[in-house]
Amino acid sequence: HFAKWLEQHVYQRKIPENHRSLFPPKVVMKMDIEHSEYEVLPDLIVSGMLCKMDFVFAEFHGMQVEGDMAIEQAILTIVSTTKN
Repeated sequence: HFAKWLEQHVYQRKIPENHRSLFPPKVVMKMDIEHSEYEVLPDLIVSGMLCKMDFVFAEFHGMQVEGDMAIEQAILTIVSTTKN
């Protein structure tokens, strides 16, 4: 699962003490995964990983199964209101 990988490989990283910057590091995700966003995003939302990201850029593709528009709309609503 991508959320588990993020927790282990991104959020557990330590910034070197000699790192000097006026700005803290940011976590940015660019997602263009051809309809798999509807599998990945719920996992990121439920695990809380989406809330830890500073920026998310995603390309959404229309759902192909009739009746799944409600799922698509729910994900888009959650994603658009997740960060302050």
